[in-house]
Formats: sequence, structure tokens, C-alpha cells
Amino acid sequence: MALRCRIPPAVPVTRRRAGRCVASACIAGASLVVAGAPAPGASAPSVRASPNPVRAGAFLRVDGSAGDCPRGDTVLLLSRAFPHVHDFAGVPAVLAPVRAKGGFRARLRIASGTAPGVYAIVGRCGGGNLGFAVALRVTEPIPVTG
Repeated sequence: MALRCRIPPAVPVTRRRAGRCVASACIAGASLVVAGAPAPGASAPSVRASPNPVRAGAFLRVDGSAGDCPRGDTVLLLSRAFPHVHDFAGVPAVLAPVRAKGGFRARLRIASGTAPGVYAIVGRCGGGNLGFAVALRVTEPIPVTG
């Protein structure tokens, strides 16, 4: 099932667009839950970003549950707010290994040149969408004083 959240390249997500993305992800997630519950011992796919809001140039922690993706698999976390080290379909990606009980976590630095705005974070694992999204608000960087 594809998450239908088309965001033009290099354009921050507005609150309205982020709401559509989160709503689409919730609908996709609900469809996934109806289609099949997570394996025993695994929790439903979820994601959390902290701090949120985050200043451009600061570190961000993203963690959550990959549902029934097996331990050792990799979660692709996708957001235009992320640095472009890895990518999926042209969208910057961060890789997070799946740990025991389906958990994952990643730590990254939001580039200091990232435009303030609201950006969606979505995830993939095992070749499919995990069905979650979170709206990440990036604020102005801390001014450098000399």
C-alpha cells in the first residue's frame, strides 16, 4: 500500500500538507491493522521524534516500533528535513536497525540550513510502508555570536 503524500522536492511541509500526510498515514495504518495484526510480542508500528520542535543544526532522536519487521532488518525513515546521506525515491533517508521486540532508533543532526517549517517523517521496512507518520517542526537555528 503506497502512502499518498506527494510533497514537492525541497519544499517544507505546511501545516495543511503535514495534516494530510499524517491523515493519509493514519488511514494507511488503519488499513494495515485491519489487514493483519502485528505478530505476537510485536507492537503496532509507531514513530516518535524528540525534541519536537527541533532547531535547525540540532540533534534529533527518532525511535519507535517497526511492528512485525524482524530483528536485524532495517527501517528506512524518510523526511525532507533529514540530511541527504541516504535516500529512497529521491527523499533523504536515515537507516535504523530493527532491535529486539521490533524497536528501532536513530540519532541524526538536522542540517543548519534546513528551512523552518513542518516536515513529515514516514517509515518503510521489508519493502513496504509501515503506515505511520509524524509531523516534525524545524525552527530557526541558534544564532552564532562572536
